[in-house]
Amino acid sequence: MTCGDAMRELKMLLPVVFVLSLCFGVSLGDLVVKDERSDCMSAVNRGLCRTDPEEMMKGCRKSCADYERNRSKFDYFLVDEDEESFFDLNAKTFTGKHLDFEQFDGYVTIVTTMAKLCKSTRPDSEAYFATLEELQRIWPYSLELLVFPFEHPSVDYATEDCVDFEESAKKTGRPIHVMEMIDINAPFSTLHPVFKYFKTKAILGNLDVDTATCFLINPEGRRIEVHQSASLNTIKKHILGTFRDYEL
Repeated sequence: MTCGDAMRELKMLLPVVFVLSLCFGVSLGDLVVKDERSDCMSAVNRGLCRTDPEEMMKGCRKSCADYERNRSKFDYFLVDEDEESFFDLNAKTFTGKHLDFEQFDGYVTIVTTMAKLCKSTRPDSEAYFATLEELQRIWPYSLELLVFPFEHPSVDYATEDCVDFEESAKKTGRPIHVMEMIDINAPFSTLHPVFKYFKTKAILGNLDVDTATCFLINPEGRRIEVHQSASLNTIKKHILGTFRDYEL
């Protein structure tokens, strides 16, 4: 079987399986076939569904089918050694402190978006920051988490009470980094440099303002994953699975 034949076989299965998944609410991968290898997640994370589909069709059909289904919500890009690195970037925290990302070299780093919270949308801002801190505590000495707040376009912040959010965002001593307010979908010419980097590398358009977008950077900065609309619990499970072989 050639590489092209493998991809055509997978694509022929997907339309039928998609209809079945809508009717019965199960995973596309579960309906196609079960994985026959134990290292399929690792192989998918290395991009082999794209680069070596013939081999992946032999033992990881389920994982590759799930990967194809979820590509709109999960993708990744690789950074060559001679390209600008995430660790070359910098930004300001919510309180205006300058933060060089070079200090995150060697750590698993998460950068996530977060709509500015007000009493009408979420009365307890501190509770949300606490959930992010809980995620960071997976590996308290090896995982860094940066959250960039933004103003949701449907909220009239001029009439909202957002004092609790402002106070929580300025709180010192947190294990996470609450960053400066930004416009995540600003015109490219005025887009924040960190998100200009992500959008350029991942070829992203406007980010969803109703759900968080998480960027997961590996310790070497050579692989950056994009998770859109994923829950914090999903991100937590993904980190535990993907980086279990790292000494964190």
